[in-house]
Amino acid sequence: MNKTLVVTVTLLTSISALTTTSYASTMGAAKASQANDPVLVEAAKKINSDMTVNLPPKGFDPLTATEQELRQYGFPPKPKDSTELKVWEDHMKQAKEFVFPNLSVEPLKKTAAYYDSNIWSGYIASAGYDGWYSKVAGGWTVPTVTSSTQDSDAACWVGLGGQQSRLLIQAGTISEATTHWLSSTTSTNYAFWEMLPSYPSVQKITGLPVSPGQLIYTHINYVSNGAEFYVQNQSTGQYTSFVMGNAAQNYDGNTAEWIMERTTSNKTATALANFSYNNYNSSFAGTNSVSKSAGAWSAAAFRMFNTGTNKQLAHPGALDSAGTNFTVFWDNYL
Repeated sequence: MNKTLVVTVTLLTSISALTTTSYASTMGAAKASQANDPVLVEAAKKINSDMTVNLPPKGFDPLTATEQELRQYGFPPKPKDSTELKVWEDHMKQAKEFVFPNLSVEPLKKTAAYYDSNIWSGYIASAGYDGWYSKVAGGWTVPTVTSSTQDSDAACWVGLGGQQSRLLIQAGTISEATTHWLSSTTSTNYAFWEMLPSYPSVQKITGLPVSPGQLIYTHINYVSNGAEFYVQNQSTGQYTSFVMGNAAQNYDGNTAEWIMERTTSNKTATALANFSYNNYNSSFAGTNSVSKSAGAWSAAAFRMFNTGTNKQLAHPGALDSAGTNFTVFWDNYL
């Protein structure tokens, strides 16, 4: 992965500075690392024009909010299914502090479908005759990662599309392991979102800090050409949400995913950082008419297998009886 910072979208960091509860990111400033680079300048302009953030009022409680208020302030909609409702309530109780997403862009070129099981491990569900998926949700623990002789990474995310096409909307966390002299390792962890092909690179959510061992919950909702992102750090109580417009060209509702991934740079897959194992939870996906657990959708297990080295890099364990929880196990770097 090329880790050079390219574009930073800086949103207002002071709530007192706001004069309205709903604003476009053009109220912030998009900066390119090279101001004379027209590609970077245009990328910054596009993020500003497509993104909207809604600030919840002080004391806002998603548990007592109306459906319209939840939508207005970027919270996942209240489920109708009793099992999913309890999971939703557990997560919403821990949403204590809204933080501005503060986005940045890295030049990571990734084509999800092209690499297929070469870079993904987890579960993939297909909607079939029930229509197209419009939402996906899931949680996990930010892993503690190590490496051996080379830099590596591991990305945990949920998403819509990408398995049967090159269209993908996703959000999650990435943990990078950097190897130093005498094979010591340091890690960098951050939340991210992506919409492919419009944004063919990792978009960091720098406003929401994440660290190893912290619990993350992520929800993506596709409505009327907009992708609604909600990312929550359950361990700190901080959460952020934003809407990206013009999402139709990135939307493929044929599949929903709960994935551990090794990322790619210039179509070359990185080594998979050693995360030992990672537990996923709260795995749900829904169409406009029905919402079910990953297990109820008969989601397929998906192992990461490197055809070049003929090695299995990671594999998922079985879904639990509720169909929402599973574990992904690390096997090899490459």
